[in-house]
Amino acid sequence: MVRAGINTLEPYTADPENLILQDGDIVFFDFHPVFNGWEADLGRTYVLGNDPLKQKIKADIQAAWLEGNEWYWKQNSLTGAKFFEYAVSLANKY
Repeated sequence: MVRAGINTLEPYTADPENLILQDGDIVFFDFHPVFNGWEADLGRTYVLGNDPLKQKIKADIQAAWLEGNEWYWKQNSLTGAKFFEYAVSLANKY
């Protein structure tokens, strides 16, 4: 899945109309390869242009993911609700 511009706000199940990429757009690539029945998830965000706020958003997304991933692997038990609560705290932080 590739989302760009205003379409980055669309949910996964949406099928928004095609856009022409513009300078300043945020582009998100979301890949879900399946290996032996197990789905992997790989996402990457790019900014077309040098808008400082959008570059910060891109950097914050990566920092929040790295911080969240490190926190996740330190948990001995975890509920979906607790993980969601932590993710919200990261979103508020960044």
